[in-house]
Amino acid sequence: MNCHTTTSRPRSGAWVALTSLLAFLVALSGCGEGSPTTENAAGSLRLRFPDQAERILSEGRFHAGADGFTLGERAALDVVLPAEGSEPVRVRFPGGADLHVRELGVQGAAIPLDGAVAYARDGGTSLWTSSPAGVEEWLHLDAGEAYAHVVVGTWQIDGGTPRQTDEGVVHVFDANGRALVRVTAPIAYTATGRELRPVLAVRDDRIELSVDANGEAVLVDPAWAPAGNLSVQREWHTATRLANGKVLVAGGWDLDPGPLSSVELYDPGTNVWSVGASMAQLRTGHTATLLGISVAAMKSRLHRARLTLAARLTTEVPRATRQP
Repeated sequence: MNCHTTTSRPRSGAWVALTSLLAFLVALSGCGEGSPTTENAAGSLRLRFPDQAERILSEGRFHAGADGFTLGERAALDVVLPAEGSEPVRVRFPGGADLHVRELGVQGAAIPLDGAVAYARDGGTSLWTSSPAGVEEWLHLDAGEAYAHVVVGTWQIDGGTPRQTDEGVVHVFDANGRALVRVTAPIAYTATGRELRPVLAVRDDRIELSVDANGEAVLVDPAWAPAGNLSVQREWHTATRLANGKVLVAGGWDLDPGPLSSVELYDPGTNVWSVGASMAQLRTGHTATLLGISVAAMKSRLHRARLTLAARLTTEVPRATRQP
């Protein structure tokens, strides 16, 4: 764990106060005392990020087993976390194929936190938890670590090839060119409450993450999910098979935020979903008709009231009659 608190930046009075606070937080997190314990790893997270801490610590479903920490048979992604942080995370697939994901800078024994699992890492703590879509690895980074264009997280992939497939999206492909895992980093939070957009990049066999927190303590959320899943959960959408074999999904309804205008395109050859240009209007419960090479969406539920009213007015206008 990188426990430094020094910096080459000028020290104003506010900076001195911040450094004092940081020193207190560093002490709380266990620097200088070996690997963090369950108590101070959870306590530091709750102190800096109280709004996110309860979710992270309560939603995990990892339990210890002979192979490490696993999620059980019904997990969206079969992940095995190691007992020792320097060992790789295993992602298992039917047929015996495995991905080995080694996070650089992680060391020390795994720390169970209810259903989550934490590891000491350079500049902070790594906390793994489960999600309905797969797993999330929350990076809790100390002040002085996260600046623009500075890589704060690196994962070395063995058993697959990482490739950037969309802005902010990395897929890991097998030897046959089919995607196995989808990696995103949707959001980061600073200790002062700012929300930031992390950046993912691929360099050879490594996935790299950076986030511009301007040196603040930050909580980053890399997410790992099986490939072949929509990036946005939805229902009451349309799914249209195009002439090239790809499938276009448009609109629908998500519990949060509700009606959708987003569009996604699935390539069955590579098992990859990509995000397309959104529709001009929110649509849910609509239909879609393939017109040559384009798809037209119509009869949206959001416009049904307007269509019904128009139809009523049309039927109520008396028709002109021709005199005999």
